[in-house]
Amino acid sequence: MRISYPFCLLLVSCLASVAQAQMFATVEECDQLFGEPISPTERADDVRFYRHDGVTIKILFVEKKAAVVTYNSLTSLKIDDEKQQKLLASNAGGQTWSEVEGEGAKTWQRSDGQAFAIYDNANGELNVFSTVYIEKARAEVQNAIGSQ
Repeated sequence: MRISYPFCLLLVSCLASVAQAQMFATVEECDQLFGEPISPTERADDVRFYRHDGVTIKILFVEKKAAVVTYNSLTSLKIDDEKQQKLLASNAGGQTWSEVEGEGAKTWQRSDGQAFAIYDNANGELNVFSTVYIEKARAEVQNAIGSQ
């Protein structure tokens, strides 16, 4: 059986995107993808830091799933447009990202509405947030306000 070159490229790109998926991954899945975390924290089950593919990755877990993924470049002060797109694709979960018009930071929303991303040009940081995180943060604020 002969396998065509385009098929091989498609297969490699699919495998690469699966290997890069972070949003909604478990702690164990992230450890398998990126290896041992760097700089262990007191809250090791809630936050993990990794270095992978030229970026530092900080992952905040909510209910044992990755809910916020933050990227910083290891090689420059900014993450270039091409790398931003690759990082967004790695968090697409089979969905697509659309840029949202606005002033200041670049912002995207995932087509299923389960995540959004913000690139802050001032600090060169790309943050990918799940709606689970936003809902939890909103509930914590409401609880704090209600308990006063």
